[in-house]
Amino acid sequence: MNFYNQPIVLDNGSGNIRCGFSGDEKPRVSYSNIIGTPKYNKINYLPNAIKQNDTFVGNDAQINRGLLKLVYPIENGNIEDWNSMEIIWDKVLKHDLMKDNEINLNEHSILINDEIFTSNKQRETICQILFETFNIGAINLSISNLLSLYAMGKTTGVSVNIGDGICSIVNIFDGYILPNSLKRINLAGREITKILKTEVTKNGYLMNSSSEFEIIRNLKERLCSVNMMDNIENGSQSFPLPDGKKLNITNESLKKPCELLFNPISFGYEDNSIQELIYKSIINNDTELRFKLFNSIILSGGSTCFKNFGNRLIKEIRKIDNEIGFKIFASTERKNNCFIGGSIISSLSTFNNIVISRKEFNENPQCVYEKYY
Repeated sequence: MNFYNQPIVLDNGSGNIRCGFSGDEKPRVSYSNIIGTPKYNKINYLPNAIKQNDTFVGNDAQINRGLLKLVYPIENGNIEDWNSMEIIWDKVLKHDLMKDNEINLNEHSILINDEIFTSNKQRETICQILFETFNIGAINLSISNLLSLYAMGKTTGVSVNIGDGICSIVNIFDGYILPNSLKRINLAGREITKILKTEVTKNGYLMNSSSEFEIIRNLKERLCSVNMMDNIENGSQSFPLPDGKKLNITNESLKKPCELLFNPISFGYEDNSIQELIYKSIINNDTELRFKLFNSIILSGGSTCFKNFGNRLIKEIRKIDNEIGFKIFASTERKNNCFIGGSIISSLSTFNNIVISRKEFNENPQCVYEKYY
């Protein structure tokens, strides 16, 4: 099976979607994995650029979000709204990927990321839509954690991926995924945003709409940080709102949401903390493998970008076991690690040997699972 055009790389995250071609150092398309539709009734006799049945994707949805009901089609790594997902893929692949030149998708293979513990049904549906609706030539499904590890130039390590929808941990040794080490919890960036929304309400600002949720997400990305001290210093910070006013919020409220990852029980969640997940995932492996794994912990995903995240993680792991030595690696481009890893893999001369053709899929849809998992 030979495809002479560059493979397409699609990082289909819960919060953001990124797309480009193999060999690209950064994605050509990158925006919120979000779709918006007008939520008000239009006065028909008045001229307006927005029609009642219009649909907005990504940046267009963010620009017009005050008039729209916004929906994320992916929730905790699971695609919940397939119609919306198709609309987003259509805009990314047929319009934004090559703005000036039309591309024939049938002549390209595509690498799309996948998460651990995703249902077989979802994987099959992804392939079915890409083959039948978008006429893709061939498909490769790759686990996000594996791609993030390759982005750092490593084949051995503990890949910790904390995005918008899920937190997943995969141990990889010389390219082999260690099945006893797989960990996943549905606590990540979006849950942190929800906690911040509660804190904003406590500070006297009521924000309930889907567009205001995006304002809180922006607030989180700009001002939230991880607490390193037992006592949080008094004071507050301000954040500009679209109407010109400023939202004043205490330092305590800005540091509290990130505690979800390090102390989920304090928020009523019974999941293990991030430090416990990392430690247990490594300890579950053979003794001979642990040294290299402890010395190659890779952070990726936007929710690892909070100020002091790495320092706090070191502190918490040492509380569990202060005798072990370990190293944590975090690239400044770790938001794009998954895409960069996909760009590297799809550039290999052997990539065409690890894709599924339309003919293979039609004969046996289960080949999606059999070939990669």
